[in-house]
Amino acid sequence: MKKDTSEKLRRILEIKESIAKLENELELILNPEKAVILPPDFSINEEVLGVVKSSPTGITIKEITVILTNKYPHFGIDRQKISSALIYLKSGKKLIESVSRGKYKKIDSSPTV
Repeated sequence: MKKDTSEKLRRILEIKESIAKLENELELILNPEKAVILPPDFSINEEVLGVVKSSPTGITIKEITVILTNKYPHFGIDRQKISSALIYLKSGKKLIESVSRGKYKKIDSSPTV
């Protein structure tokens, strides 16, 4: 009896979670013109740099996109924003470099002898 009740409760919670996800998705579909408001301390450049730093052998823009869209699903992060950040970090700040086409890594700042 107890097992049956706990199983029902678990299933109810799963369904409620699914409903909440679907309601959020419907909201995004029905109101696409809503502006995405980012937190005041959020920086796409810092987030991209953090992801690139975490991959010492290099990481592709596709992998960065997947990581950041999973981490911030409602921030409207797309490939174009990430690409702009990569260009800024590579050309402007000189913090990252291209390892190969579409693959980036942090520039090793240790001095060479």
